[in-house]
Amino acid sequence: MPPFTGGVEPPGTDLVEVTIEAPDLCRRYIGAPIGGVRVGRSPRWLRTRLFRAGVRPISNVVDVTNYVALEYGQPLHAFDLSSIAGRRIIVRRARPGETLLCLDGETRSLTPEMVVIADAGRPIALGGVIGGEETAVTEGTTDLLLEAGNFDGVSVRATSRALRLRTEASDSAPESAGAPAPKVTSARPTSIAGRTSGVTRISRLISTAPVVA
Repeated sequence: MPPFTGGVEPPGTDLVEVTIEAPDLCRRYIGAPIGGVRVGRSPRWLRTRLFRAGVRPISNVVDVTNYVALEYGQPLHAFDLSSIAGRRIIVRRARPGETLLCLDGETRSLTPEMVVIADAGRPIALGGVIGGEETAVTEGTTDLLLEAGNFDGVSVRATSRALRLRTEASDSAPESAGAPAPKVTSARPTSIAGRTSGVTRISRLISTAPVVA
């Protein structure tokens, strides 16, 4: 397994740029670029632990995010890095008229009260609620961006109610933005991924917080 080299300086900004444009809805966003992934079935120990927790195994990548979320109570999400337009992550409010094809196959209309994860051209996830189909991990995925975001809990629950979309991530939303998501929450899945997904490259964590004037 390759050593984990997580840190803040120097970040992995050669792979992806992260900007927070809605500081009231996201206090911190941590991303971990991971390369050389082989998506497949999780090892038995991981599938067994998820089954016992009532979580259905999906793939070694998704299962790792779910397993660590159970450990730390911090929702995680994995994007296919190659599908992120412009290699940019922008945490912002949704714009009027925007929609998102969600991982459950439903296309949902968004409103400016909702926080989205966007790339250079479109929303790709609803912060703290659900990911988007267009950047989902597939069998052909080789490079990932693992996300741990500190989203405002009130906003997450309001979005969940407005869309009538309840997920494990939205259920675990905190009462308030609170403290930033700990780096270990992102470091943990990168470590497990090295044992379950054939990882060959683990970049340094990108830890972004809003700039306070």
